[in-house]
Amino acid sequence: SIERRLEIATLIDSSTMVTVSRPLVENLRGLHHGSRVVEIQNGFDPRWYHDNQVTLSDKFTITYTGRIYPGKQNPSLILVALRDLIYSGVLPRDLVRLRFFGPSELSIDWESQSLGIADIVEQFGMISRETVTQRQRESQLLLLFNWEDSSQRGGILMQKTFDYIGAKRPILATGGHRGDLRESFLTDGNCGAYCPTLSDVKKSLQYWFGIYRD
Repeated sequence: SIERRLEIATLIDSSTMVTVSRPLVENLRGLHHGSRVVEIQNGFDPRWYHDNQVTLSDKFTITYTGRIYPGKQNPSLILVALRDLIYSGVLPRDLVRLRFFGPSELSIDWESQSLGIADIVEQFGMISRETVTQRQRESQLLLLFNWEDSSQRGGILMQKTFDYIGAKRPILATGGHRGDLRESFLTDGNCGAYCPTLSDVKKSLQYWFGIYRD
C-alpha cells in the first residue's frame, strides 16, 4: 500500500504512460485515474539473429538465458522433469544438457546435485549478447520460467520471450498458471509449449526429444 501511494504521488503529473501489454494498460488505468495509458509491445532486433551459419548442438540441449527471480519463478519443474525422465530411461543421460547463461543461482547447483543430475546441468555466468544469440540458436529448446504470482499472470510478457522468438527455436515455458498472457502468445503463435505442471513439462520434453532423435 505504501508503494502504491508513492507511485501515484510520483506520477500524478504524467499526461501519458507507456507499458508493454494490454492487461498492464488496464492495471495502470485503474491505478492512475485520468492518465492516458498506451501499449507498445516488446520486440526484438532481427540484426541480432542475422547469422545463418549456426549449427544445432549434437546433444539435446535446453538453454536458459538471463536472470532468474527467486520466489517469483520456479526452476524446479524442469530439473525434476529431467530427473524423472532420465531415471526412467526415457531420456539418455549422455545426450541431455541443460545450460544457464546469466547470473549464477546457488539453488540451481544445490537442487541439481540433490536430484542426481548435476552432470547434465551447467551454469556459465554472464556472457555477451552476441554470444547469447549463438547459444540460443544452437539449442534444441529455449527455456522460460513463467511468473508464479497469480495476481500478475495477466500482464507479464518479458523481453526474453521475444528474444527467443528471434532465435527461431522452440520455447518451453514452465510453471505459472493457466490463462497467463504468455500461454496464448506461445500457442497462438505456434512458438512453443506452455507447461504449468510437471506432467506438461515431461510430455513436452519427450515430444521434442523425439524430434531431436529423428
